[in-house]
Amino acid sequence: MIRRQNQYRKEIRDAMKGGDMSVEIAHLWEAEELGRNSRLFATLTLKVGASIGYHVHEHEAEYFTVLSGRAEVDDNGKTAILEPGDTIRTGAGEGHSVRSVGEETLVLLAVIVAD
Repeated sequence: MIRRQNQYRKEIRDAMKGGDMSVEIAHLWEAEELGRNSRLFATLTLKVGASIGYHVHEHEAEYFTVLSGRAEVDDNGKTAILEPGDTIRTGAGEGHSVRSVGEETLVLLAVIVAD
């Protein structure tokens, strides 16, 4: 099956997980299309200064890959800067947050699977 970029369902989440500003989520595939062990396959777009607040994942892992922009992440209490091509994995029982920093909008590929 092929899905074109103009076919993605998009949503805006304000103050996602207690973060600042809003995050645009483009669902590349819907949860029911992913199979029983996955619930998200999407791009997340954060304008400079926008963030997703710190949160812990239970019984699942989330993977982010930076497609463009720069991200400041809190990876279980450790802060790091991620740039295009960098990835982060947050496993079950672990927590993270992400903030768009720098001069360019941050775009992440996000995948959430059972862990």
